[in-house]
Parts: sequence; structure tokens; C-alpha cells
Amino acid sequence: MPSDPVMSVRHRQLSAELRRLRQARGVNAAEVADAMGWDRTKVNRMERGKWKRLNPQDIRALAEYYGVSEGQERDALVELAKQSKLKGWWERYGDLLGSSSYVALEAEAESLWSYEALVIPGLFQTADYASAMLRGRVSLDVIERRTQLRLARQERLHGAGALSVCSVIDEAALRKFIGSAEIMRAQLRHLIAANEQPNVELRIVPNSAGAHPGVAGQFVVLDFPLAPGASVVFLENAHDGFYLDDPAHVEQYRHIYNGVRELSLDVHQSVEFMRGLHDELEWPS
Repeated sequence: MPSDPVMSVRHRQLSAELRRLRQARGVNAAEVADAMGWDRTKVNRMERGKWKRLNPQDIRALAEYYGVSEGQERDALVELAKQSKLKGWWERYGDLLGSSSYVALEAEAESLWSYEALVIPGLFQTADYASAMLRGRVSLDVIERRTQLRLARQERLHGAGALSVCSVIDEAALRKFIGSAEIMRAQLRHLIAANEQPNVELRIVPNSAGAHPGVAGQFVVLDFPLAPGASVVFLENAHDGFYLDDPAHVEQYRHIYNGVRELSLDVHQSVEFMRGLHDELEWPS
């Protein structure tokens, strides 16, 4: 489990890159600290993300010591140090998110792989479905704010740098009645339309698949553009969730995802399956 799951993606990227540059230079952290005239713990803290603010000049000096040529690469490191201090759009929902970092991770990820067992993934929920999920459990004001947050997350699916999403959804999630018949039909139409986007792949694993590698529960694997070694697995629970970033754990969940995907319907079959549910299933009144 990550030592600090609240650490931003830029934070992770910079720490990972500093560690990579030191290893490429063939020196240990103590040797770097001595060369820079720093406390011997400073380099370790920088590489582990145990910092809140970094002096851009320290990053520039480190880049020079590591042999990074003056220019675009060095400037990119300095810029990353500056950006790591910036707040994201999700900060305005701090009253809802608390200490959760999942939305921050999702907002800056490059790709996402997930399995959802019981409900439609948040990135693909309609406003009515999201509201119906909360009705009766929280106040109307909180429902409205949480729905706004969910729709804000979905902006990552569109435009330049859109998030690439591959998601397997269990048939049980499609059959779970949330809200009303019309809400469920609209939700199915929304999923069908989403599958037409070039950056989205939604597959359905039918009940006929029986027991499969994902039966233990839903999960998300997040990858990041500048730090491929800093991928994270998110396991949701009632209080927020667990974060796993050990490479062996990440690889284990990729293997689970691939196993579930192999048992799922392909994209065309999944669309036809959802159309069939939309047109033929008798929803409760």
C-alpha cells in the first residue's frame, strides 16, 4: 500500500523521475546528498515523495548533477516541481472527498482498467442514475453536489488528452434496478453511446460466464503518462478505499482484469446485449 495515497500524480511523477535519473547516474542517495551539500535524508525524502514543497532550483541543480542537458528535459522537471504544488479542480469538492485521493489520481491518469461488479462505473453514470444511487441516504444538497462531482469527473472522457478507459461490467450491475425503469433505460442508452467513443471500451461479462477471476470484487488500475512505474490499484470500500502501488500487486490485478475480459462479450456483443436489456427486460414498476 502506498505510504501516502494523497500524494498527487505530479508528485509521484517527479519522485519517480528523480529516482530514475539517480540510478542511471550509478550513485546512491547519500552520495548525491554529499555532492549537493544537503542533509543525507533529503534525497531519499524527495524520491519517496515525502515533501510538500520543492525548491525548483534544487531540481535544476539535481538535473545538472545527473547530466540532464540544459533545455526541454531539464525545464520539464522544473515545471513538474512547480505544478506539483498546484491545486486541482477537485479541491472545490473537498467537503465530499475528505482525504480521498482517487479523484485526483483519476483526473491525471492516462489510462484506466476496471472491473465493476454491482453498479455502473461512476465515469459512465447518468446524472439521474447517480442521484438515485444516493436518494434516501443523504440530503438533497449533498446529492446535488455529489452528482455534480460525478459529472465533472466525466469530462476526462472527452477532448484533448482524453482518458483511455477499458472497463468490464458484470451483468448484475445492469440488472440492478436503480431509481426507475426510465432511469435504467436511459443509463443503458448512455453506455451504448459511450462505447462509440474511440477512447472507451465497455464489455459485459454475462452471468453465463459463471465464477471468474473478478468475483472477489470491483477494482480500478490507473496508469500515468510520465511515470509508468507509478501505477496504482484502487479498491473501493465504504470509507474511501485501499491503494496498492507495489508493482507485483499492480501486475496481479492486471492479470485479473485480463482474465475477466477474456470471459466477457466483445464490444459489439456487449452493445447488442445492452440493447436487448433496454428493449425486452421487464423492469419493476
